[in-house]
Parts: sequence; structure tokens; C-alpha cells
Amino acid sequence: MNFAIIGAGLSSLSLASFLKDYGQVTIFEKSRGLGGRIATRYHKDFNFDHGAQFFTVKSATFKQFLEPSIRNESLKIWPARFIEIKNGQYSNQKVWNKDFPHYVGVPNMNSFLKNKSNHHDIKLETNIKKIKKVADKWNVFDQDNNEYGFFDWVFVTAPYQQTKNLIEEHTTFSEQVSFIKMKGCFTLMIEMDHFNDLGWDAALVRDKNISWISVNSSKPGRGSAKTMVIHSTNDWADTNMNLEKKAALRFLLNELDTILPGICNNIRFADIHRWRYANVDKQNGQNSYLDPNSKIGACGDWFIKGRVESGFSSAEHLFNNLKTLL
Repeated sequence: MNFAIIGAGLSSLSLASFLKDYGQVTIFEKSRGLGGRIATRYHKDFNFDHGAQFFTVKSATFKQFLEPSIRNESLKIWPARFIEIKNGQYSNQKVWNKDFPHYVGVPNMNSFLKNKSNHHDIKLETNIKKIKKVADKWNVFDQDNNEYGFFDWVFVTAPYQQTKNLIEEHTTFSEQVSFIKMKGCFTLMIEMDHFNDLGWDAALVRDKNISWISVNSSKPGRGSAKTMVIHSTNDWADTNMNLEKKAALRFLLNELDTILPGICNNIRFADIHRWRYANVDKQNGQNSYLDPNSKIGACGDWFIKGRVESGFSSAEHLFNNLKTLL
């Protein structure tokens, strides 16, 4: 059998690993690299994990999926000094340790996914915009109307709205999957001229338009440059999603200075990234979508909750419903 998977994030690569013994898997990704929101931004000789900051592991199957990456050290524990900040006060201080590991990819956040992609045909910078049924097969077309052959099954792992736009006319998707509002986020990335130890590496911020601050360079394998990653709140991002990027950058730098006074005086480089689909609240519906009649499926963290492991769990759920049909 031939399988097309649209998107190359964790859900996609998890599903591809489940399907590899059942046929040929081809993955289509509109971006230049793998990972989706498990992402890294590069600048000169340093980088930023500007999407997912870390992840934890709860299920035995997800841990088994990650074991090769842990052994080859493309995944490592981040022993961060964690705090919460509210009204300028620090609380809930702890050090993340092996009792409940917080993992990061090494040397970049998506490094462990690159190892998972070696056995698949992956077409990067290929934005699939249309699928078409020809007899009992699916053909897929990119933004320039180039076609990529015929597939027995098509699976979409893109965010909710993009998935809906691609498959709803061919399936019962809109009838079975309730509207899901994904939330946005702006990520501020800064590199420091010099850096005094803050006494912590990761902070959850409770009362500002910033929700998260991390010393990105405190993660294993990140080099000597002093870098930080700052996430806006989802509410502020959704309200200001169409704000010009320079204005968003200025706002978040000013907001950061109210939390860490004077820190902006030491910035040598700053950039910002706009995530239109960054997070989702916990869902109570189905964990994936499968239409056996049309031979189309969909999975992604947005079926469950905005956690990295949810992407894997959704792909696992889809495959468990699918495998008796293969």
C-alpha cells in the first residue's frame, strides 16, 4: 500500500513509524524542516527553540518510541531550575530531575525527529493544497498544481483549520469533529551581549502578557551563546495576531523589561516569530479521525491537548483504529 501523510511534525512521524511495515510512506511538509512546532530558529552560530520548550512522558508506548533517541542522546534531560513569577515574586522553585524528566532534543529541539525520518520519503517545501480521488486512489497536488502520484490512504496532521480545509469536502470530518479553536503565540528570541545568572533557567509567568521565559542556552548541547526564549500569552497573541511584527517585538521587549528590569540593555540580537496555531485547550472528543470509506484520516495534538505527547497519542489512536483495515 501507498500512504501519503501531510505534515512532518511528531504526529506525522509517529504515524509513519506505525505504518512502515504496511507499505510505502511519503510525507509532505510545506516548511524547510521537520518538527512542526517542535522547532529551532538559527542565527549565525546560535539558535533558539522557538516552539515547544520541552516535553514530559507519561505513557509507556511514548517512552518506547523515544528510547532509541534517548540512547543515542538526541534526547536529553533538561535539569532546569524552574520558578513561577507573579507580582514580581518567585515561588514554586524546583529543579527538574530524573524523577520526572523534562526532555529536549539535542543539539536542536527537533534533532530526535530527524532520526525518526531516515526510513521515509519526505518531500520538504511541498505545500499540499488539494487532494483528488481518481478511481479508488488519491492524488495530491501542491500549491503550483504539481501532482505527486497515487495513494491508497491520505492522512493529514496539520492544525485543525488547515486539516478541515483540505479534507472536509471528501469526508464526514465536519460532522464528526467539532470546531476546535487553536490559540496563537508570539515567540521573542534574544541573544545577550553579556549575561548575569538569574538564579533560574525556566519561568512560568502568571500576571503579564508574557507566559514563559527560558534561558535557552541552559539546555544541553546549546553552545556558549547566551540566549533566551520568551512566549507571549495565548490571549495577547490572539488579540494581536495581525500586529506588525516590529510592533509586537517592541511590545514584548517592553513587557520583558517589566519582569526583568534592565535586561533589554544587554540585548545584542532580537527576533520574533508569529505562531497562528500554537496551543489548544484540553478536548473531550475523539482522539483522531478516520473515514474508512474515503480512506482519509487525521491526527494531531489538537484532538487531545496542547502537549507534545498528545501528538503521539493521537497518531497511536488513529493507527489502532486503522490497522484492522490494512
